[in-house]
Amino acid sequence: MLIENNRRHRGRARKVEKRKLLGLVDGLQRKYLDVMADFRVYLRKYDSKQGHNERQAFRVVGVRDDKTSTLHLYVTNAPVEALPAEMIRDLYRLRWEVELFYKAAKSGSGLNELTTSQPHIVRTLIYAALFRTTLAMKAKMKATKAADGRLWTNPIQWMCVWNELLLRCLDKLLRPNRPRLDMGWFELAVLAQDPNRGRMPTRARLQAPLYQAS
Repeated sequence: MLIENNRRHRGRARKVEKRKLLGLVDGLQRKYLDVMADFRVYLRKYDSKQGHNERQAFRVVGVRDDKTSTLHLYVTNAPVEALPAEMIRDLYRLRWEVELFYKAAKSGSGLNELTTSQPHIVRTLIYAALFRTTLAMKAKMKATKAADGRLWTNPIQWMCVWNELLLRCLDKLLRPNRPRLDMGWFELAVLAQDPNRGRMPTRARLQAPLYQAS
C-alpha cells in the first residue's frame, strides 16, 4: 500500500496515497515515480526469537526506459535528499561493479587462496587481496583515461594484464639487464579492452568527471 508521494507533479496528476503499487503503475505515464510504500516483511527465526511478520515503509522509485517505455521499479531505503530518483537506475547498475570487484579479487588477487583458518592471518590476507585489487582498479582508470573513450577496459581481463605486467616489472628489478618493457597505458588498455566497445559501461559514465578532474 502506498503511503506518500515524494515528488510533486503539475496538472492532473494521479493520486498515489492509499493505493496499491501495481494498480498505480498500470497506465502511469510519468518518467519518474518516487513514493513511500508499506511492505509486510517476514523476519526469520533467530536464536530464541520466533519468526514473525513486520510492516515497514520503504521508498519505491520507478524509472521509465526511454527506448521501451517500460517502468522499472527499485526498492531502497535511501532518503530522497541523499539520492534523487534520477540517479537510482545508474547506482543500482553499479551494484554489479561491486560483484566484478570481488570476482577480480578472487581471480587475480588471491582472495580465494586462504590456506589457513587462523582469524588474524585470514584478515591480513583478505585486506591484502582487497588492497591489491583496489590498486589494480586505480591503474585501470588510468588506462581507460589514456584510451580517451575509444575503448573500455574489462575489469577481469585487466587483472590478467596487470598481473602479467607486475611479474615483468619484478623480473626487471631482479634482472636489470633484461630488456625494458616499453608499453604505455593505452597499449595496456588495448590488451584488456571490453568486447562491447560500442556501449559505454555505467561505471565509465559515472567516472567520466573523475577522468576529467585527474
